[in-house]
Amino acid sequence: MREILGKAKTVRFTFAHPKQIPDIYRILCSGKTEAHTRFCNLFDQQTNHGRDTQACDTLLEKAVDSLAATYRKRAASGRQSGRGFVPPNAQEQVPEKTELELVTWLVITEDQA
Repeated sequence: MREILGKAKTVRFTFAHPKQIPDIYRILCSGKTEAHTRFCNLFDQQTNHGRDTQACDTLLEKAVDSLAATYRKRAASGRQSGRGFVPPNAQEQVPEKTELELVTWLVITEDQA
């Protein structure tokens, strides 16, 4: 799952935008050979070195909710498209609470300095 949350803590790009997110990563990482220490330090500061991830958990929950809503919209659209639509089985559906194997996301925040 790839999600980008906007300033209002809303999802800007979802799995329906598979090209935009890698493009953003490519631009951010172009010419870099090491981690962005400033961003790592900011994350450590905001999460108390990973001990308080409540803000991250909230963002992840919003991303999963968006994923499920986008999937439901696509399924509803498919049902209206004609008789040939075959609804996905339960294993293919995306519920609000789901086990994630891989989460790729990028959160852009304002500079607090």
